[in-house]
Amino acid sequence: MDYSKLKTSFLLLFLMTAIQLLVAIFILHHTVITLLSIGAMLLCIGGLIYTSKNANNKKE
Repeated sequence: MDYSKLKTSFLLLFLMTAIQLLVAIFILHHTVITLLSIGAMLLCIGGLIYTSKNANNKKE
């Protein structure tokens, strides 16, 4: 499996979610969207850690 493409996808998803979080906080002032955005960002971070760990194991 190509983990570099998967890592790039997680990074782009994290960036889009961060922008969504900022919009939810500063423009919409909507609590539910803010909480969902934080949850999505945590999942993206988990995905980045997973892909980094597997990419390192694959190199060895």
